[in-house]
This record gives sequence, structure tokens and C-alpha cells, in this order.
Amino acid sequence: MKRLKLNRWLISAIALAMLVLVFQPEEIQNNVQVETQVYDTDYFMEEVVIFQFDINGRQTNTLAADRMEHSLKKDISILNNPLITFARSQSGDWQLNSNQGKLLNNNSIITLDNNVKIEEHVEKDQVQTKITTNNMTINLDTNIAFTDLPVLIESPYYQTKSTGLEIEFDQEVIYLKSDVSTKIYQ
Repeated sequence: MKRLKLNRWLISAIALAMLVLVFQPEEIQNNVQVETQVYDTDYFMEEVVIFQFDINGRQTNTLAADRMEHSLKKDISILNNPLITFARSQSGDWQLNSNQGKLLNNNSIITLDNNVKIEEHVEKDQVQTKITTNNMTINLDTNIAFTDLPVLIESPYYQTKSTGLEIEFDQEVIYLKSDVSTKIYQ
């Protein structure tokens, strides 16, 4: 009889543990959905492409994203997998991408978050320089990008680490802020 009661308690404990484990991911998923809906989306678009031109009618950059959700009240757009391309006439393009981004300040400021990659394409598929970091802010009016986080710059000729940088895409100049170290390849 004691053994039967012990088995019932053991089976009850296992059943309770299974119920907790089975239903826990759904509760976590619901919490994540609530956090992503903080911006009160008014509308969304999928497969978005936005072109920006200078006063002479020349295309300066392109912003593409898998999905864009916009809140009119907060004047913010959340971007999934954004890709920004700065077109240059003399050499290739600069391409910036990340997992997520935010378009702010009347569409003049974009922040890229999570796995930010910046690549300088000399030719169509040939990457000359690759920069990686976790966050980057880009002013689309001035074509200047900056971050204060750790940065890794890689090319076929060198590897540079820095804390923070600023890039002027029109001038093709990169300023490194602090803690700079470089390895040069032979």
C-alpha cells in the first residue's frame, strides 16, 4: 500500500513537471509578442524599397526591408532585415544590413540593431572591406554612420578592431574613435 502511494506521488510530480515544461514556451512566446507590439502599429508593408535622391536628381541611397511596421503616434518605423545601399559613381557601393532597424525623425535617421554588417563592394559581388558591430546609427541626410560599440574591420590586407567609429560615405572616410588595434597581412 505504501509503495502504491509513493508511485502515485512520483507519477503526479512527473505529470506536473511535464505540464510546466509543455506550457512554458507558449507563455514566453506571448510575453515576447506583447513586447514587440509596444509601438501600436498603424500600418505595415512587406518587401519595402525606398529610394532617396539628391537635389540634382541623382540616387544617393536605397533602403530595402522584408517588412516595415509604422506607428503614426510615435513617428517610428520598425524594419525587419533592413538593407541600405549607398551608391557611388567612381567605385562600388556600400551596403549596410542587420536583423532589425528603426526609422526615426521623419525618415532621416535609421538605427540598425543586432548583427550589423557594412560591406564595401568594389564590383558587383566582390567585397573589399567588411565592418561588423552590434548597433549603428545612420543619418540619411548627411550619409554619415556612427557607433560607440566595439567594431571589427576586415579586408584582404588587414584586420582592425576599435571601440566606436564614424563613416562619411560621401567622402569615403572612416574615423576610428578609441582602443584601435590593427593586424596587417603580408
